[in-house]
Amino acid sequence: MRSYTDIPESFDQNGLINIDKQRELIHGYYACVSYIDAQVGKILKAVKENNLLENTTIVLWGDHGWHLGDHGQWAKHSNFEQATRSPLIIVDPETKKNNFNSSPTEFIDVFPTLVELSGLKSPDHLQGKSLVTLLNGKSKVKDYAISQYPRGNVMGYALRNDRYRYVAWYKNRYSINEQDIIIKELYDYKSDPDETVNIVGIERALAEEFQSSLNNFFEKQSNEKNKFKATQKIERSNESNNSNNVNSSINLLKNPGFENGTQGWNVNKGCPIYSVNNNARSGESALRFEGTRCGVFQNINGLKPNTEYKVTAYMKSENNEAVLLKVRFYGGEDITRRYNKSEYGEVTVTFKTGPENTSARIALLKYVAGATGRSWFDDLSVVEVGSKTVAKNNNSSTTKNLLNNSGFENGTKGWNKGKGCPINAVNNNSRSGNSALMFEGTKCGVFQKLSGLKPNTTYKVSAYIKSENNEAGLLKVRFYGGKDITRRYNKSEYGEVTATFKTGPENTSARIALLKYVDGGTGRTWFDDLSVIEIGTQLVSEEKPIREILTEKNYDNFYFGATISSGQLDTDVEKILANNFNMTVPENAVKQSVVHPDPDTWDWTKIDAILDMAKENDLSVRLHGPISPQSSRWAKHDDRKPVELEKYNERVSYRTM
Repeated sequence: MRSYTDIPESFDQNGLINIDKQRELIHGYYACVSYIDAQVGKILKAVKENNLLENTTIVLWGDHGWHLGDHGQWAKHSNFEQATRSPLIIVDPETKKNNFNSSPTEFIDVFPTLVELSGLKSPDHLQGKSLVTLLNGKSKVKDYAISQYPRGNVMGYALRNDRYRYVAWYKNRYSINEQDIIIKELYDYKSDPDETVNIVGIERALAEEFQSSLNNFFEKQSNEKNKFKATQKIERSNESNNSNNVNSSINLLKNPGFENGTQGWNVNKGCPIYSVNNNARSGESALRFEGTRCGVFQNINGLKPNTEYKVTAYMKSENNEAVLLKVRFYGGEDITRRYNKSEYGEVTVTFKTGPENTSARIALLKYVAGATGRSWFDDLSVVEVGSKTVAKNNNSSTTKNLLNNSGFENGTKGWNKGKGCPINAVNNNSRSGNSALMFEGTKCGVFQKLSGLKPNTTYKVSAYIKSENNEAGLLKVRFYGGKDITRRYNKSEYGEVTATFKTGPENTSARIALLKYVDGGTGRTWFDDLSVIEIGTQLVSEEKPIREILTEKNYDNFYFGATISSGQLDTDVEKILANNFNMTVPENAVKQSVVHPDPDTWDWTKIDAILDMAKENDLSVRLHGPISPQSSRWAKHDDRKPVELEKYNERVSYRTM
């Protein structure tokens, strides 16, 4: 309230507001509600007019409640009912209509609800619960909802069930020890809907029951937090010890999809080279060469010595004219991959930096004598895949490869061979190490049974395959508790083939098979560098990022994001955000108290850092807490001019929602 410009001086003195000002504030609050209601009506009208109502789930909720003088408060800053209770309305074409339910729910329940209503598979790690059963008439999905809000340096936690609210206040913001509780509250909404009588001293047994539930909640949260931290430590240890395939999943290339023209790329002299708005594989742009003797390159700095990286590019070309992906100056011999098909295809290269090398050059080239056709490039990436381990069959931890002899360095030991074509571990044509598995002809197969898996757990299988004569080699997953999964690959250069599977509720094993069944096949096929790892041990999922899915489906204007604070920059939070989302909200970074803490001081450090990160990762930005004279604590004495506020606008003009 003290942030407003026209609050009577009496409020600073005794916290009281006269009746006329109270009426004005309540009138303004209801005006805001009415305004928002009108905007919701406009959205629903547009949904109906576009015939989307029968194919759309609508969710309306607020982020908190608001005190209008009750408990002497005029804001949202409490653990009382008025501040912590918010509306939640869900409308779905497939669920019951006009169904009211007073079951406790939480914001974390919204996402799993939408996942289920959309017919999608819900991730195992979600803390929320789907509310679909409530929509269909069930009375309750959880016993209580939890809220948290501080009062000064004291932290309050509230549990609300269908009748009572219990609040425990801890002596500091970080303690969850019961002995640190300084005061407790308990309210019965059946007899005291306005929360005016604290009955914690009367209903001691009930209060102890609530406290036990709160302690269990803290224990569960702590266990999950420690498990996540342990996962991070394991992965970083693996990375430092050169163990298996830890993938940061962050694209190290600038402007990898040529959405900003050729910015970030060096263009060689030669044929015409353009960034064009047609023939893109994703997004709006792609790079196009016309004719021959063409080339662009980008130098990547800041790489790690003795570390393996994977380069991916999508290419297509007219007239069967081959285009090249080339990697140079990384500490080894130049690596070149060619592609000449008329439809986009993925071309990959893996390279390992030398012991003293921290940079590499990625080049796109075309040198075909007499060529006149056009060629396109899009969706490039360079990601760290971790330092290559020497021993390919390390099976000591679920964070590592669960397969035995995964690189066939010990022949076919650990693998069961089927009857059929000749199968051998050979010392040529390996992708890494000294050996690879080779099939000659057709009707070939080997398999390995994995035991000791966890039920209801997701695993990722990876294999590198190459084959002669366009004859496909197969990766197959069986007997894990679900339908067989098959992946095919028929290119003449090694390519990665992956599959993910989730074990059944009682399944603790699976079979991984390598097969080849091509009628009349006479060519050779090679397999190398297989792995099976538990997905839960990875910090950043290697599944396709949501932002990539949105782009592929031409939903670039659908914003999916998360907040980030300046203190989370250069941490795993930033990596996860940049890899998965297309929008962010700079949490509190542009609040008046941050950028203009006193009338003579401006500090843009925090918001600039977040905006720089967003620009670098092509993230849209939605503002949180934008500054204005009206939101200033001292606004009644603030005589800033619009030109001063333009400093703020300049910083967010590049791309905002």
